[in-house]
Amino acid sequence: MAHLRAALVTPLSGPLSLFGRAGATALAIWAKSADLPPPWTSVALDVRDTGKDIRAAMQAALATHPDVLFGPYGSGPMLDAARACERVLWNHGGASSRLRRPAFPQVINVIAPASTYFSAALQAAHTVDPSRRALVRTWLKVPRQRQPTFTLTSPQPRLRLLRHRRWFRRSPTAMSS
Repeated sequence: MAHLRAALVTPLSGPLSLFGRAGATALAIWAKSADLPPPWTSVALDVRDTGKDIRAAMQAALATHPDVLFGPYGSGPMLDAARACERVLWNHGGASSRLRRPAFPQVINVIAPASTYFSAALQAAHTVDPSRRALVRTWLKVPRQRQPTFTLTSPQPRLRLLRHRRWFRRSPTAMSS
């Protein structure tokens, strides 16, 4: 019986532990139900807490020689993990647009960067009401790094995500500036 050795390094303690544990649970479910190609017949999942030292946790996981290595939940922890590891690292919980080539060629992003999360909602809003020039964001609190102006592809007009509780319309010529 050949086991696919998978390792997950994620926060199981600290402020991101709730999310890290949820990710660990999800991977444990995958490990139990994975339909693997030969020669593997099952998954042996090794879950490690990032603790206060992500580099040490990554090195400990790497010392077990996993076939697949999953990075931690959280953009900051995932960036630290990517800096601590030169081998292929699956990113399934660090939604940062900074985790890309050429800076991190070893990272395989499963999750989209948080900076793109809202773009489908903007496209849907434009489809429903092409005259709309702005949407309001009042329910979402994310760091500045994740608050870009979302631009739809040409020839559609640009839609902006506002930070305040007010709607306004701008003329198409004013939107180009």
